[in-house]
Amino acid sequence: MKKTQNLFFMIFGLLIVMFIIAVIAYVLKFVIDIFLQADVTVVAALVAASGTIMATAFTVVVGQMISKNREIEEAHRAFKTEMYSKFINFTIDYVFSQTREDMESISQQELEKYFIKLSKDFTLWASPEVIKAWSKFRSQAGDSDSSDTLSNIDNVYKAMRKDLGNSKSGLQNKALVKLYLNNSV
Repeated sequence: MKKTQNLFFMIFGLLIVMFIIAVIAYVLKFVIDIFLQADVTVVAALVAASGTIMATAFTVVVGQMISKNREIEEAHRAFKTEMYSKFINFTIDYVFSQTREDMESISQQELEKYFIKLSKDFTLWASPEVIKAWSKFRSQAGDSDSSDTLSNIDNVYKAMRKDLGNSKSGLQNKALVKLYLNNSV
């Protein structure tokens, strides 16, 4: 029964496609016949008018698409900026909490909880470059020496800057990390 039904739908679909092709061919033949019988100046005016109409429609559609994409990017940018700022604040606070005695140290559990939440946010909102840099940082954070870890954090920062439309050109390795650490890194 299922095979018969599938065969029926396949034949029915082919008939519909053939009917649509026949209608298009008939309409094209009709339009061409009208153009062949019409005066050359009328045909030229019709072609120019239809070209203008199509160009206008194309311009409106493309303009709407660009406008819609810009609105989406602006909405995402605000969320990304907040998320990235929180990450930068967290990493700076974490580094200082590890090196200064007067600051309360962040526990391993708090660190893991924050990284899980941040990974969830990155999954939805971050650019592919940020996700790649973040994944590299996460995979090497426990295995690497502090210099590699700082390089990886710096790469995450640079990817975030690029995602927000800021240039990273001319920034040396660890340039962003050195903004808040001493120059010995």
